[in-house]
Amino acid sequence: MTRNKRLSIVLAFSICVGAVLLVAIFGLRTKSATGSLFERVVIQPIPRSVKNIHVARPRNSLVDSGARTYVLRFDIAKEDVSKILRSDTFTELDRVEYAFGVLHYAVVADGTVQAAGIELYETAWRRAPSWFGLPQWTSFEAYIAEKETSGSRYKARLLFYNEEVGVAYFVEHEVTGSWGGVVSVTNPRRSQPLQSMRKPTGD
Repeated sequence: MTRNKRLSIVLAFSICVGAVLLVAIFGLRTKSATGSLFERVVIQPIPRSVKNIHVARPRNSLVDSGARTYVLRFDIAKEDVSKILRSDTFTELDRVEYAFGVLHYAVVADGTVQAAGIELYETAWRRAPSWFGLPQWTSFEAYIAEKETSGSRYKARLLFYNEEVGVAYFVEHEVTGSWGGVVSVTNPRRSQPLQSMRKPTGD
């Protein structure tokens, strides 16, 4: 074997090793960033049963240019869902519907429907990721925790859980001002509830 051929083999091997290391480092950084976001948005520490975390941040529309929204999808056991619910003042939602890219939700109190919606996907500039399967669910539990935060910002945290498949979606939506609250009493912006809004069917 000639010297040049040996050098070529060594060079090719080095490139392959370098590529594998870069992929591994990138994967670890992505996993670390995803885990950090989960802990910041959902709960800290991450429950042991949580796996296969997917994260998306839908871009704001021109209407809600001051909004910040995160959508997370993850596998989780029922007992760890209870930990999330205990971590904040979650209230069970009475109606949920996803239509034309908007997540509609409502609470019924004393015969009055208080409804709101969050624009997520299905616009010219926002498409749902392949893992976003919430619109196809027919049986699930739905909860919301909302509050006014510092600087006159309104934050809604929504949890949807399908016990049959062991999958949850978590949506955090924060905007400036008292927009879209269904539980808070500080001048919430209320949208008209859809006639087709369905009641979650989880226990």
